[in-house]
Amino acid sequence: MMTKIYDLAYEFNENSEVLIEQDTGCGEVDRVILHPIHLRLLCTELGMFNGSESAWRQVATLTRRLKLLRARVETLHDMLVSMPVYPPGAGDDSSENLFSEATLEMANEFCAELEGPCESGQEVTPPATEGDQAVLDLAHSYFAAP
Repeated sequence: MMTKIYDLAYEFNENSEVLIEQDTGCGEVDRVILHPIHLRLLCTELGMFNGSESAWRQVATLTRRLKLLRARVETLHDMLVSMPVYPPGAGDDSSENLFSEATLEMANEFCAELEGPCESGQEVTPPATEGDQAVLDLAHSYFAAP
């Protein structure tokens, strides 16, 4: 089924190619089929795609570390909240508890969108390998203007 964006429609076929259609306004439709290598090349040229595995490993490492930090902040907050308050009856409105709660909320916000690929220690798979980068370089040299 074609996905429509304004006058442009696209769909992926069984070969991972993209069929793009655009209404020319005169009752005619222009069609183009893009191979995945063309999409990778365009995305690379536009700065939207980084084929470097090291970048994806770094994202996975930072995700893991941020989740660990959130867990530590949560533990610290729980410890502060469970400590007895002196003088008795003074309540839980101490500045330490309020600051701890705000810090925990901030840590939760930083990690709100990280529940995906790195949950339970799974490895993040980069979208391309170094071999794909060589293919991109070859395609770039082929399609580059003389």
